[in-house]
Amino acid sequence: MKLLTKSHSPLRLNHATITAMLKCKNLKWLILKVLVLSSFFSFSDLFAQSSSLTPIGKQTRSGNPLGYYEYLPANYNSRDDWPVFVVLHGLGRGGDGSQSSVTSKLSNWGIVNWLKNNDVPFVVLVPQDNDGSFSGNPLRVNSYYGWARGEYADKTTEFNWSVSYNSGSGAAFKNWSTANTANFQSVAAHVPSAAVTGGGTDAQENAVANSGASVWFHHSLADNTIAYQPTRNFFRGLIAKVGTTDLDKYRYTLYNNVGHGTFNSVVFNNNGRNQPQQSGDMGGGGGDYYEWRTDSFWDWLQQQNKNPVTDNTPPVLSNATAVSDGSLSGSGSVTTDESGGTLFWVATTSSNTPSVNQIKAGQNHVGATAVSEGSQSVGASGIQNVDVAV
Repeated sequence: MKLLTKSHSPLRLNHATITAMLKCKNLKWLILKVLVLSSFFSFSDLFAQSSSLTPIGKQTRSGNPLGYYEYLPANYNSRDDWPVFVVLHGLGRGGDGSQSSVTSKLSNWGIVNWLKNNDVPFVVLVPQDNDGSFSGNPLRVNSYYGWARGEYADKTTEFNWSVSYNSGSGAAFKNWSTANTANFQSVAAHVPSAAVTGGGTDAQENAVANSGASVWFHHSLADNTIAYQPTRNFFRGLIAKVGTTDLDKYRYTLYNNVGHGTFNSVVFNNNGRNQPQQSGDMGGGGGDYYEWRTDSFWDWLQQQNKNPVTDNTPPVLSNATAVSDGSLSGSGSVTTDESGGTLFWVATTSSNTPSVNQIKAGQNHVGATAVSEGSQSVGASGIQNVDVAV
């Protein structure tokens, strides 16, 4: 009897089809990684779910390190790949993170107030910091972002998490890029608005450039609180590091008359498209200002997926065994160095190997039902045991 196995990983995208064969005596193991798409319909899907906007106190949900407002889009439970937008407030909205503080300081602030009457296809998280810098040691922006990625993992995509920095929270952008943590490297897009004093260092610019994240700066000539020149210098340094002036990925929009508080005034509500702006070459090697006239801010944000790393390495299989009890049952095992996904197997008396699709369908090489077949989750690397009964 020959036992044929195959596994696939539904958690990985853009896999090339990879096969690996391991022969041990009369046992052949066939392993293939493929992307499996599945869908389901439930009775609850008949009823549309409206969006929700909820203040959540610090340390009241899975140990959340900061209190925050949570916006969940309509029909949130119908998908598991929502993009996420984390919005950091400035110095004037700080508080102790309690539900009452989150509500009193953020309920009528900018994007939170706007979301009461507008829907977007994003999960939007607006944490409250004690002073609005989201810094400290450890970095509070890093702690909250890391917690949120875990808390919302079941319903969101890991490849489209974006962060907005407003006014004083520009310190978080600089300090986070200096720390250059794994969380920082995972951000798909940064949106600093009227933020980033003092320009950027080479290390900070390199961290942003090497992360592959998109960046869209927003500022105003009329900002009397935070001058626009340092943010423009940061952008120029970034462009020098990435070596491209691709306006789909790297943008600097400079408004004429908006003043301070650019994000809440003209960004998330798309009002910036109607504002007088600078155009043409900004000088200093930064390329052209991005004159924003047509595309939606939310559409741009949604397009900033970080490409997942393609796993072209098949699992390493070893120590394959097969044992028959001499009647109509047997067992087998194989050791794998990777976890996750599902192991499919068939047992057949033929020496011909079924195709991948045939193994998944529980068939032998001619498309007939195999002598025995099954599948099992691979919860951890190591030995995978298979029991065969005819």
